[in-house]
Amino acid sequence: MNGSLLPAHRRTLRLLADVIVPRTATMPSAGDLGLADTPVDQVLAARPDLVGPLALLLDKLAGEAPGLAVPRLAAADPAGFHILMQAIAGAYYMHGTVWRLLDYAGQEASPPPDDGGLAVAALAVRMAASPKRFRRIPDEEPRTPAQSAPIPSSASDR
Repeated sequence: MNGSLLPAHRRTLRLLADVIVPRTATMPSAGDLGLADTPVDQVLAARPDLVGPLALLLDKLAGEAPGLAVPRLAAADPAGFHILMQAIAGAYYMHGTVWRLLDYAGQEASPPPDDGGLAVAALAVRMAASPKRFRRIPDEEPRTPAQSAPIPSSASDR
């Protein structure tokens, strides 16, 4: 797959997307926004790992009645349903029209209060006291904290 969907994929995606995101009294449907075109391309540009699995999924669902295919997919293939939902929901909520209708201005900086650094210090104390959290890197054996590289304690240790 070259990083984009084929016209047949887009046709299938259009039909499925309108089942998942129908028009309401206050919000447009996926089809109203043309999600299967530029908006889904923006999602796939941000998540190129979805292109191949989404295309395969759309090939499997082509020709099925969309109203039946979506609930069947959700029940029979949760991972496939998740891929479809990421593409459709991502495209929908990235669309400028949806932002305007939701009165969402996007992410905004929220600087800490100007209280002489007390809030920042309190946050640092809470973070230091919280339990340690580690993420396992896929395809890697679990390591204990003792097996991890030591963290330098000062600039001279680096």
